[in-house]
Amino acid sequence: MLWMIKHIEKYPRHHRYSLGLAMENRMQKILELFLKAKYRREKKTILNDVNIELEILRFHSRISTRLSVIGRLNIEDSTQPLKAKSRLAA
Repeated sequence: MLWMIKHIEKYPRHHRYSLGLAMENRMQKILELFLKAKYRREKKTILNDVNIELEILRFHSRISTRLSVIGRLNIEDSTQPLKAKSRLAA
């Protein structure tokens, strides 16, 4: 999360306040869902929601790459933790 926020800060202004803000909000939502799942007995529905949020965040990351906002190597580095979290949520 911190890695991605540091890179979002470097986005050009028009991407930072649209795509970047959407990505930051999505990451906060994922964190919130993980914390809810931690304290609830019924985790499956919440973790399914986490998977959806992660998929949307991956899509935003791919858009960033196509817009050349972040480089291809950077995007591969950023998606590794997302894939790991997705496996945990599944």
